[in-house]
Amino acid sequence: FNGQATVSVVQSCVPNIKNAWNMPVIDLNSTLVAIKIASTGHNMEIESTCPACQETNDFELDLRNVLSQQEVPDFHKSIAHGDLEIYFKPMTYENQNKINLGQFEQQRAITNIANSTDSEEVKTQNLNLVLASINEITTQALGFSIGGIKTPQALVTEQQFIDEFLRNCDRNLYNKIKDYVVELREQGDLKPLEMTCSHCSHEYKQQFGLDNSNFFA
Repeated sequence: FNGQATVSVVQSCVPNIKNAWNMPVIDLNSTLVAIKIASTGHNMEIESTCPACQETNDFELDLRNVLSQQEVPDFHKSIAHGDLEIYFKPMTYENQNKINLGQFEQQRAITNIANSTDSEEVKTQNLNLVLASINEITTQALGFSIGGIKTPQALVTEQQFIDEFLRNCDRNLYNKIKDYVVELREQGDLKPLEMTCSHCSHEYKQQFGLDNSNFFA
């Protein structure tokens, strides 16, 4: 869960990659799919539950199609805001893993609060603390995605100053940056699979990813 298994697989299968933690996430996704093809072939069996009838379907996925649909976001584009120019960069796997772990911990905290026997007042206080942590994780994720902020005087690339800027900028700019980072991430993500249920013919989409449970299946 901490990402080390994925890093070990990449560095073992692709010796030229010395530190997979520093790989952009978009490159890591493509690399994992390519390793899977080289290791077990381009066909992959997947199981899917239809959201309409709840029946289980077995599909054969051609991983070559997954690679061909992979998009590369344009990180040369920037956002202008007054006399500021904000530039973006792909997030590394190490930083993405930090964000994922933080989100998991906060989701677990919310579940613990809901299941606790504390008073409603205490639950509300604890929930507010969790929400503050979630906001901080979101800000951290945005900071990891910003390559630099150009002012009339200088180009700021230091992470601590970028994080400070995000914590203090106005809400409209913050949301504008967040929406653009989400757009870049969605462009680079592995595309959802188009599925048709063999039982009821319902068409739906399913997210696709390679993890340790299915990588060498």
